[in-house]
Amino acid sequence: FQASAATASTSFAVTCMSNVAYTLSLDATNGTLAGLAYTLGLSATSRVGNGLPQSTTIQGTIAAGQSGTCSSSACTASAVRTLTVTY
Repeated sequence: FQASAATASTSFAVTCMSNVAYTLSLDATNGTLAGLAYTLGLSATSRVGNGLPQSTTIQGTIAAGQSGTCSSSACTASAVRTLTVTY
C-alpha cells in the first residue's frame, strides 16, 4: 500500500486561430490498471484561440491505500486514452 496518492502530469499545446473557440475532452476520466483505480483530468476544457500555442495539462491520480494485483515488486500496466479537440 502507498500511504499517499500517486500523481503525474504531462502538458501539451494547442494552436488555434485567433477568436476560434475550441473544447478538449478525454474519452475516459477514470479506469483501473493492475487493480489500481485512477482518475484523469484536464486543466482546461474550453479555450479561445489566440494564434499562439496554448498549454493544457493532463493530471493523473491513483488514490492511496490500494493494494493492486501485482504479485512482484516490478509491475507495469498501460492504457491508451484519446484526447479530442473540437472547434
